[in-house]
Amino acid sequence: MQEWTKERIRKETSWEAFKRGEALVAAGKIPEMTERQGILVGLFIEGRTKIRTTVKTRGVLEVVCSCRENRTTGGVCAHAVAMLLSRLAEKSPAARVQPKTEPRRAPAKLRAVAVQFLPRWQRALTAGALSVQIQWDEAMPEEGESALTRWWDQWGSGAPSAHPLHLKGEVLGAFLRALRTHPRVLSAEGPLESGGVEPLHLLDSQWTDQGLQLRGEPVARHLVQVPGWMGWIEGLSWGGLDEENFDASTVDRLRGLLESGRALVPRARIQQELQAWLDLSSEPRPGWLGSLRLETAPPRVEIHIEGSLNALDARILVEPPEASSPESGRWITEEPGHRENLLEALRGQGFAPRESDLWVIREPEEAVSFLANELDRWKSRWDLRIGSKLSHVLQSLHVIRPVVAPVEGGRLSVDISFQTGGGKTIPRAKVLELIRSGRVSNRTSSGAQVVVAREVFEDFEPLAAELGIAGPEGRVALSPAQFIGLQSRQGTSSGQPWRAPQYPALHELNGVSLRDYQTEGVAWLADRLEALGGALLGDEMGLGKTLQTIGVMKLLRSKKAGWKALVVVPSSLLANWEEEVARFAPGLRVVRLHGADRDERRNQPADVFLTSYATLVRDLAFHRQADYDLMVLDEAGAIRNPTSETAKTVVKIPAHYRLALSGTPVENRLLDLWSIFRFVSPGYLGSREDFSGRYDGQGGSSKRLASRIAPFFLRRTKAQVAADLPGKSFADVVLELAPKDRAIYQEIAQAGLSKMEEMKEEGAARMHLLTVLLRLRQFCLSPELLQPDWAVGEKVHWLKEFLEARADQGKKTLVFSQFSQFLKKIQPRLSEDSGRIFHLDGSTTQRGEVVKAFQNHGGPAVFLISLKAGGYGLNLTAADAVVHMDPWWNPAAESQANDRAHRIGQTLPVSIYRLLMRDSVEERVRRLQNSKQSLIEGVNGGEQGTGWSAEDLRGLLLGSDTMGPGRG
Repeated sequence: MQEWTKERIRKETSWEAFKRGEALVAAGKIPEMTERQGILVGLFIEGRTKIRTTVKTRGVLEVVCSCRENRTTGGVCAHAVAMLLSRLAEKSPAARVQPKTEPRRAPAKLRAVAVQFLPRWQRALTAGALSVQIQWDEAMPEEGESALTRWWDQWGSGAPSAHPLHLKGEVLGAFLRALRTHPRVLSAEGPLESGGVEPLHLLDSQWTDQGLQLRGEPVARHLVQVPGWMGWIEGLSWGGLDEENFDASTVDRLRGLLESGRALVPRARIQQELQAWLDLSSEPRPGWLGSLRLETAPPRVEIHIEGSLNALDARILVEPPEASSPESGRWITEEPGHRENLLEALRGQGFAPRESDLWVIREPEEAVSFLANELDRWKSRWDLRIGSKLSHVLQSLHVIRPVVAPVEGGRLSVDISFQTGGGKTIPRAKVLELIRSGRVSNRTSSGAQVVVAREVFEDFEPLAAELGIAGPEGRVALSPAQFIGLQSRQGTSSGQPWRAPQYPALHELNGVSLRDYQTEGVAWLADRLEALGGALLGDEMGLGKTLQTIGVMKLLRSKKAGWKALVVVPSSLLANWEEEVARFAPGLRVVRLHGADRDERRNQPADVFLTSYATLVRDLAFHRQADYDLMVLDEAGAIRNPTSETAKTVVKIPAHYRLALSGTPVENRLLDLWSIFRFVSPGYLGSREDFSGRYDGQGGSSKRLASRIAPFFLRRTKAQVAADLPGKSFADVVLELAPKDRAIYQEIAQAGLSKMEEMKEEGAARMHLLTVLLRLRQFCLSPELLQPDWAVGEKVHWLKEFLEARADQGKKTLVFSQFSQFLKKIQPRLSEDSGRIFHLDGSTTQRGEVVKAFQNHGGPAVFLISLKAGGYGLNLTAADAVVHMDPWWNPAAESQANDRAHRIGQTLPVSIYRLLMRDSVEERVRRLQNSKQSLIEGVNGGEQGTGWSAEDLRGLLLGSDTMGPGRG
């Protein structure tokens, strides 16, 4: 930390996060921290929430925190700031907070081994005092103990001893904060549990003219308030409350609810108190709180910019979104991340803060770059106001941009030029000369400033090279793919469609209206299939790729007699496809070529032959003799391994048009996409070796590849096209291994590590490592999976309670696990109180009937689903909650499972719970999932992420110090 200063910390984060971090330090809310090899790890306790923060301080600052701010923006959050400031203060004696009393001369090593609350501690603590005895030892503090050592260093008087301490006021508040993570707190009645107080169980909540009426069962729980700490005690449990959500009136209402079972939150107070009551109460919440639609909206941002080509001033005004209306059942809060994105955009363009609302640029080069490249983008993002002086200056700024204009009457020909905003053409050679010289701006003799827009050298020229267009200038004849690829660039074409629609717009199928984006998707697919011969539909799961494909088949068949298609799907989706075609296009004759009797059906008249991937491989000889007008691959990820028999088979079957469907075209590596495109448009992405050399592992490769495949690839997300789809929320539920189970877990991990280090052959060591990781994951799920006489896991207990509570509300739940034997084991343990139990795994034969039964069941129900068997194609919108019992290596698999419930047709917000065991391989898998997500989303503009390397796998076994923070 020697190289860190307060000023450097300030520059690494947003102004708001820095101020909140300072506030945490000032309030003494500093976590128990450990530091090893330049990595700080801390655990904050905020009410009932535990927030784990990891900060890498060597080199580039990297932060991984479970708080909402870091998970949303990936930036340096207030918790990281607090940890950095606290550690900086520890290493700078002049910066220490001075003690209120005369400090004792503490030994170099001091450890609080145990803390004993003296008799009648509940009554004393309720009255604002506490008597304790602390057992000290001259040794280095262990995990969870150093906070109490720091407390004594600040507040203690004289030499530490076992004599009783009588605490009150600020000293007591600081003591209770320091005690939150201590592992051994005792009383005469037994061990005390910090943070173990259960949430309130409300019986009802109703919105009335007076405000929010709350009703609960009176409980023997006592509120405690001392300076700097607020919390409650119940039996031998005690826990703190987040003081930011509580004031005196809130506490009074809470005390009334505990004592009488009733409380009224006045209308005028609901804005301030709603979050507190949501945090206090357990799910599912009854009445108004349970039905409340929690929504977010962006803040209003107004930016006033004034200045010249040499310097700019930007004044920022940010206002919260519209007020909420409790009567409507909607509660609107500010969408997270917008303020951080604004600050990031300001810093990214060279603006520096001067005052709370004033940001400035003082470098002429940065000012000109911003005005030329970003000003118009900012106008589309925020309410931008240009000052009169700057408006005049902009008249002398001429920005050179590429212009692509289709030639009238010249099919697939365009005129390419480089022009200023005033329409003056600049020769491409002159533009490239400016770029090569490193001077992208130049002042003319008349005083005007000419600037080459960043899009010329960062976007247009690379795109032209990617599409194989050499020396793009003047009139150029293009292939369909080149033409469409160029036209897809916003702002470089006339905006006209590249050709007239070849089919009428399809707005309904068999009386069922299509959504606008589905109508557009059908038209796009038909156009690209005819123009390019192939297409890849990558819509997010749940947006109706099957429906759009059926629409395309109907359009194509209308133009040709004897038309026929081959649709290849996972065997689990055969019934679903038959039902969907029968429902939306009953005029299409479907023949299923699957099963032992499929040979008898080959000669039946059909418009659509339906088969599975496995059957297709066996029937290759038959299909090679066919002449299909269209071949469709559903869940085209099945061919992502180009060396597999399935991938080799699909490219051997003749078809006039080829269509691939996949919501996750890249799951593990960019080569997945090459394999799919070998089917969609053979040869378009070159050989496998050429593709790997061009895109694999190179900076910016995902963006270049996205440009390359754009003519063939269409992807929409729910956020883009299904604004009426209810929201989706995520919660990581972190549970603790029992001490005995923790010891067994460590034994398994250590034994596996020792054996792995003995192995000399790398491949064998890797396989052994994967086996050990599998055993650890099974152990986290439930120890009995490894040995029958071992304990039932904490996850099973949590699940039973969770499902029983949801059953009381008549809710349906999906429960996913990759271990089908686990699902079979817990099925008989889920009582009738959980609702009707359904089960689906790879051995289920009547999938369609099971799904229908779950969807149509009138009461509460639970669907236990093997992740691999149930991740594709199923529509389970009757459920509004998804529970993942164990994290899967590939986040795309989890996304597919989530979208069984969160898809078109869902009317309720969907809650997704991921169960993780603390300090285990599961938490590390979760972090590595995030790093892999960048690869999965890469073709949509992100950078390529990393796969599961040997180092990643070793880090899963050894822990976060080996992995390093920031990987996820």
